[in-house]
Amino acid sequence: MRLLDGKALCGLLLNNICEVFCSQLNDVRDKSIIVCLEYIREYLVKRIVVVQQIIERSVGQLTPTVQAMVDANKKEATDCVVEWIAASLYKVSVPNEDHCVTNMDRKECGCRMWELTGIPCKHAVAAINYMNEDGKGVVVPEEWVHAAYSLETWARMYSFKINGCSGRRYWPRIESTTVIIPPNHRPQVDSPTKKMKSNDEHALPTSSCVTH
Repeated sequence: MRLLDGKALCGLLLNNICEVFCSQLNDVRDKSIIVCLEYIREYLVKRIVVVQQIIERSVGQLTPTVQAMVDANKKEATDCVVEWIAASLYKVSVPNEDHCVTNMDRKECGCRMWELTGIPCKHAVAAINYMNEDGKGVVVPEEWVHAAYSLETWARMYSFKINGCSGRRYWPRIESTTVIIPPNHRPQVDSPTKKMKSNDEHALPTSSCVTH
């Protein structure tokens, strides 16, 4: 995590930010491009509708997943011991763990989870609670979460819909003289060739063929 920054607001160590969609294409990877695109369109139509239904049922400032993460950090923050160092710096100690220094002005922590995800870690939540007890007049931990995780932002990102499309039978025909032919098949380099067994090879030996 020391080599990552917080621009993506993601704490997952993946080489593809869209990894969640890769498994959805397993059934259509070997299909034609039109079938593949139509599958993607139908998948996105259903996904947008499902997310919009979840948004309508959700309450609060944050998305349900992020709110659950904040609640978990609140619970873990109760075991932390906070010491004020200077200005906006706080030393947060956790039993059986190394302590971390949290910078509340820069929204950074020694564990780097706050910087990477945009969600206050348990050290930051403990510092926020300490500031509230000290009469600093700060707000609840939810107010320190990045705006990208707000329920308002989520609703705005899924405020659109994808229009429906009739089946292939009802698609308009295009008058064109261009004929697209499939590409020539080229076997992979160093790939073993498959040999089909003949009928004689598939036949089972009879008792007369077995030598004792």
